[in-house]
Amino acid sequence: MKSNFLKLVALLLILVMTLSACGTVANVPGKGGNPDEESTNAPDAGEETTSDIYIEREDKEVKNILMIGNSFCYYYVEELCGIAEADGYELTVANLYKSGAKISEHLNSLKNDTRIATLFVTNSKERREISKLTTKETLEYAEKKLKGEWDVISIQGSCSPYAILGDVENALKLNLAPAKEMYDYIKENYPNATLYWNQTWANEIGYGKDKSEDQQMNDVEHRTSMYNVNKAVAYAVAEENNVRIMPSGDAWEIARKSEIVGTTLCQRLAINNGEGDYYHDGDIGGGQYLNACVWYEVLMGKSCIGNTWRPTYELSEEKIAILQAAAHEAVAAVYGPGYAE
Repeated sequence: MKSNFLKLVALLLILVMTLSACGTVANVPGKGGNPDEESTNAPDAGEETTSDIYIEREDKEVKNILMIGNSFCYYYVEELCGIAEADGYELTVANLYKSGAKISEHLNSLKNDTRIATLFVTNSKERREISKLTTKETLEYAEKKLKGEWDVISIQGSCSPYAILGDVENALKLNLAPAKEMYDYIKENYPNATLYWNQTWANEIGYGKDKSEDQQMNDVEHRTSMYNVNKAVAYAVAEENNVRIMPSGDAWEIARKSEIVGTTLCQRLAINNGEGDYYHDGDIGGGQYLNACVWYEVLMGKSCIGNTWRPTYELSEEKIAILQAAAHEAVAAVYGPGYAE
């Protein structure tokens, strides 16, 4: 019964978002406003907001962060550590990474003690590849190697190809059950960790090269479908497990409304002559920097706007300002104006 209810909620959410303008982030119940076509500013700071899904950020120090997932939680950690360092915070971010991994694969590793993924550990000074570890070994890593505990544990699921097809029902089947089992284990064994679901972003539309008008429309529809399904799954997982959402996908849709950002967020210096691969967050395109800004605001409760850290690759100051504002708006829409100051 509960599963059917969650599916109905998710389907209704998709309907609402589909009726919205393409690329516009739908209103979160009780949160923020619906930004206009060009705005990348956060809602008015005087608005009072509440939520039935999200818990207010805990007033605790965040040092050790664990991300469990695939390549969508792999690239932007150096930027996150750099942004934090510029504001006086030293973070250690561990990624349990396997390319293309579903959450069920990490769960099976936890249950069967199989080493399917590699752990990387990053701080403001270096990024190190540790070794292949089981999910259980990774969860134990903070206490054994970092002389502390995980302050934050994030799970990142996978909706493709169901997201491209607009198939929310199968996307929910792919993620809900294994996410719940994983969260239940973490809650029992690591009760002090704050838990998140990483809402990923939609694929890019191909930079518009050599495509007819009809093909362009299909690309936009696919991107919108992916965004809607990813968001619906994120809300269902959050409600099922009483965890928080990392709204990276929302920030991407906000940033894409800027002519300067447009379809550039996946551009990567080392891939396809700088064009990227149309789905990973790019360095020179700004996708990595944007994701890092979202994570920083949510975890630290501090605004990324005006942060002075700059990546080694080139991003224009104009684009950085747009990305900072998009991240700030996405976080405010979910957690309320004034959350990250």
